[in-house]
Amino acid sequence: MARLTLEQIKETAKEAGFEYLSGDYQNLKSVLMFKCGNNHSVPLTVTKLRQKVSCPVCQQFEQRDKIETDIGLVTSKKGMRILALDNATNISGWAVIENGKPIESGIFKAQSSHDQMERIIEISQWLSGMIYAWEIDFLGLEDVYYSGNAQTLILLSKLLGVLDYIGREILEKPTIVVSPSTWRSHCGVKGKSKIKLKESAQSYVKETFGIVASQDRSDAICLGIYVSHKCRFDTEEMVSW
Repeated sequence: MARLTLEQIKETAKEAGFEYLSGDYQNLKSVLMFKCGNNHSVPLTVTKLRQKVSCPVCQQFEQRDKIETDIGLVTSKKGMRILALDNATNISGWAVIENGKPIESGIFKAQSSHDQMERIIEISQWLSGMIYAWEIDFLGLEDVYYSGNAQTLILLSKLLGVLDYIGREILEKPTIVVSPSTWRSHCGVKGKSKIKLKESAQSYVKETFGIVASQDRSDAICLGIYVSHKCRFDTEEMVSW
């Protein structure tokens, strides 16, 4: 199959309701940046455009509107908001922290089960929507670490790089990447095994905020609390930090 030209990519994007912004095209699965009719910048592939996908950010807003109508969980913004993500390629815990306290948290599970890059794209699209819908000021991500599996390290590094890029592209400021040992130390999370560390994070969240949360949610909340602590510094100092 012949390589697409930039004009062909732009035309495909236009037919799907998007405008091409940037990105290096290599093949149909190359991740490029596009803009929807509501001016949301989102990462997509030409394959997805040909499938006439909807803007994931617009979908996130629709979901938020439904939540507000049915449950009333999303409140109006009252201070600096941080989105913390316990980033993983399958199930990621997330938390929105406002003024040093968790106001919402949950998990996001990628639906694309076979192709690793498709899962990364799906997570990045979801992240774009979360940043816009929750009016996020700072993004906190967990740094990768070597646990004995080189392939897992490579995959998580790819994911971290894409999510870091999305955060910088939308927020126009550096993403705060935190090692697990750093946020655990800040929250007093201790344990000699992974299971004990997870349980300790759950205990911290329950005792501090009265929230009974899953392990992934608890990790994200703890990460967000650390990032919130760092964000108490002057904004200009924070950006250069």
